Amino acid sequence: MSAERAPGGSDRGWSLALAFLVAIRLAIPLLALAFSGHALPGLPAYRYHALNGDSFGFYAATREFIASIGRVSKPLLLCSVLLVVGATVIAARLWRRSPRRRWVAVLLPAAAITLAVTLPIHKMHPPGAAVFGWPLLWSLPMIPIRAVGLDPTPDVAFVIGLTLTLGALAVAVVGTAYVGVYSTGRRSVGLAAAALFTIWPLLTGQIAGHSAWENGQWNIDVGLHLYTEPLSTALVVASVALLLRPATEPLWRAGAGLAIGYAAAVKLTNGVVGIALAALVAWRHGWRMAVPYAAGGLVSLPIVLAYWPKGYVGMFDGATSASSHPWALAYAGDAWRHSLLFTPRLLLLLAPLFVVGCFSIRDRWLLAVVCTPIAVNVLVYSFYDVTALHPRFLHAALPFVFVLEASGAVALVRAIQRRRRPFDEVRVL
Repeated sequence: MSAERAPGGSDRGWSLALAFLVAIRLAIPLLALAFSGHALPGLPAYRYHALNGDSFGFYAATREFIASIGRVSKPLLLCSVLLVVGATVIAARLWRRSPRRRWVAVLLPAAAITLAVTLPIHKMHPPGAAVFGWPLLWSLPMIPIRAVGLDPTPDVAFVIGLTLTLGALAVAVVGTAYVGVYSTGRRSVGLAAAALFTIWPLLTGQIAGHSAWENGQWNIDVGLHLYTEPLSTALVVASVALLLRPATEPLWRAGAGLAIGYAAAVKLTNGVVGIALAALVAWRHGWRMAVPYAAGGLVSLPIVLAYWPKGYVGMFDGATSASSHPWALAYAGDAWRHSLLFTPRLLLLLAPLFVVGCFSIRDRWLLAVVCTPIAVNVLVYSFYDVTALHPRFLHAALPFVFVLEASGAVALVRAIQRRRRPFDEVRVL
């Protein structure tokens, strides 16, 4: 296998290139924050506010969760601690004694932690956040702050939340690169896809116009508004990268399942992506091989179920949306004709290389896995009444679009090189 087609990532040049792309992606929000109140060239102006829009609800959910821990009875808290410790001990023994069941050893403590977390969730009052995956992660670093008697103010929470968000963006960059490598066997595709994801915030306004910056869209994309999208995207990309990993063992499938399962707690429609991917794994490897992935995905289900009455239902008095008719076939036209970001011009620019990229991946299963997050998000949100105003709903699909764009570009370059080679040989002769 040539260096170009080698799917590994141990080469120093590959690692340095990924590190460089991660640094650029993280520098974008940090520079905008450093120059708060001033517009950088070609970018929208950003003015620091610790909380914006939905992040008020997410922050409230973190505080409510921390407070609800004290509402759980001490015997139940003790039982939950014993459950986690016991599951960890059993998992450690299973890890040592049965290498073939190490995927079970990983899922056991994760399931115990999930069940323990549901205890304070049940005690929560509806905090104004529709989903709980992001507030749960955000709350974990705040718990020690509260434990020592300090108050995690919005400014403190912003620093913690931004740090977590930057970590998610870094994972998304690296995950995008590996999805590109594993789906095509070419490092050039992986790096090109990761580069597209990296510079995407710098291109949106130039391609789609200033509407791409409206409704806080750009700030959400780069992580400054502390919304769910960076974490959701990172988890979905990480899950797909683990599934596509060559000669994936049950342990890695279980890890992929854990990632997509928690992604569903962050954004409910990611659960649909997980179900579709589980079917694809079963199709390729058989139902027995799909069990670790499905089991990992189900680990976070108790969190989703426990928070359901506190989320959409708690926010909208028993409904699942502020709209009386959130879903309709008639919304599809507006979702794409009037999108703030995915304008007809942007879609036309993306379409040619996207199509070529689809044809360049010869393995239909690999192509199906890459296309699944795109297809699910498009099919679901095309019929949602506010998709045009909130193109962020489609963000989890972007890394996979970039993989196909990069694959198409590399395929065209190689085709041109092959056509030119005979002429070069004739000239030499």
